Amino acid sequence: AVKVFEELQKLAASGCEAGAAGVGDLTAKEMEEIRQLHNPPVVVRRTLEAVFLLMNAARAPARPQPPDWQRVQKMLSDGGFLSKMMNFDASVLHGAPVLTAYVAAEYFGSGGSTPPSPDRLRRSCTIGPDNRRRSVP
Repeated sequence: AVKVFEELQKLAASGCEAGAAGVGDLTAKEMEEIRQLHNPPVVVRRTLEAVFLLMNAARAPARPQPPDWQRVQKMLSDGGFLSKMMNFDASVLHGAPVLTAYVAAEYFGSGGSTPPSPDRLRRSCTIGPDNRRRSVP
């Protein structure tokens, strides 16, 4: 989970569309709309739960569990949330191996799927003939 998170950060910083596409383009209004969802779609809820857990890794309990939606909503209401997420120091995750194992199993391992490898993420973002970044399947 640590390597995947670090790789997604690098891709987002480089302007690549893979992984973290559009995160930096979210507006405060859009964040508020997401925050106000009482029963968000499963993919939205699970994604934001994983973000919450990873961003709070330094304070992770000994036995991690999914956060309550109200705690996720509070995180989303922080005016600096997007900046904190984009500037998150993923090395913090090395100090929380129980949490990273939990997130990998709970959020990436469900249904037999596994997180993409860093190599796969790198290959998915290439420079096209017009010297512009593009995603490649």
